[in-house]
Amino acid sequence: MGQYGTVQKRRFQDGVERWTWEKRVPRIPDELTDSIIGLYKTVAEAKAQSPGKGGSGFITAVSDEIGGELSLYAVTNRHVAQSCPVVRIHATEQVLDLTTNNWHFEASTPDLAVCLLDVDSPLIQPIHRGHFLSANIVLQQLNIGLGDDVFMLGRYHPAEHFSIHDPTARFGNIALWPSRHVAHPKTLLPEESFLVEMRSQNGCSGSPVFVIVESGSPRPLNGPPNESSKGWRITGMSAYTITEDRRVAFLGVDWGHLPDKGGTTLMALVVPDHQLVKLLDSKELVEQRKELREKKSKEKEQPTVVLDYQEEPSFTKEDFEDALKKASRRLEPDK
Repeated sequence: MGQYGTVQKRRFQDGVERWTWEKRVPRIPDELTDSIIGLYKTVAEAKAQSPGKGGSGFITAVSDEIGGELSLYAVTNRHVAQSCPVVRIHATEQVLDLTTNNWHFEASTPDLAVCLLDVDSPLIQPIHRGHFLSANIVLQQLNIGLGDDVFMLGRYHPAEHFSIHDPTARFGNIALWPSRHVAHPKTLLPEESFLVEMRSQNGCSGSPVFVIVESGSPRPLNGPPNESSKGWRITGMSAYTITEDRRVAFLGVDWGHLPDKGGTTLMALVVPDHQLVKLLDSKELVEQRKELREKKSKEKEQPTVVLDYQEEPSFTKEDFEDALKKASRRLEPDK
């Protein structure tokens, strides 16, 4: 239990101190912050990192269909890209003067938007397809479900008023899994979402949401244990196994909050990652990557220009002395 929490003495309301076990907040991979972007309305606001209207997002990498170079895409919500299309990359501090027309999204659902980026920097650490829960069989075997620890990274507007602009982590737990359909407040169409109990708020829209499973965490098995199951135990009607490695998986994109009479329930609504996979693999974006691949191929095929000239012979010491003799002459006196 020590790997997954700590034992502390706390004083309760009756005045008695008792030892309690408290689940600790998980440590997250630092490199994930180098995938985060901020969304702003104008270039000036992006350069100044002005607090206020805007959203969050991240960069993902997609291999082209023949296994060639990676293409980088910015990802955020559709409703963010439509009002705040300008991107600021946290890792490089680059500001990209984008318009809504640069973003690709569906007219209805899901609430996602992507944009192909013409950037290349080792400082950017994109979220690769192998990090996606729906695309990695090893991560799927973790049987993610209710209560699992989650976190998201993005802009935190209250901190921006104090000139704190680094991506901020917000922690919580899965409250409803698998996903359900919630009416989108703008399109009024059913938005596939799952619920995360998290202290999200305005500005977090577009943030990537991750699940983190610590080593030593009991995980439910899909079926009854067999000889290959390690460290399994049965509690009630369920069989569990103990994880040996720490795992972090990308779950989806935060798009809003579950409303409650004009307020918020602190329940974040998250678009599942498979919806993003579907958008990135759409026919239009596949064609976009094909055109980019052909363009780069033609650039590589351009012939190298070689200048056709003969190298001048080297100038020796003897050549210098001969030239000096020819240039020297006796000065004749005036008659």
